[in-house]
Amino acid sequence: MGGRKGSRMTSTDLPQLGGLKALGAQSKLNRLVLDYWWSLRDGDALPNRSDFDPAQVRPALSRLCIFEAH
Repeated sequence: MGGRKGSRMTSTDLPQLGGLKALGAQSKLNRLVLDYWWSLRDGDALPNRSDFDPAQVRPALSRLCIFEAH
């Protein structure tokens, strides 16, 4: 998006996303996941995978990827 690898999204990307409505919907889903993620954190520690309940972010599941890093 944005024409260059690693660049930020620009207004020229909106037609591919279905316009501002799609962008707004994406932002709401992002906010839902982010708010839930922050609610699980304890200080600077990342939450355990076992604490994450996908049902809490059900509307965003089609866009969510969960992975473990060791």
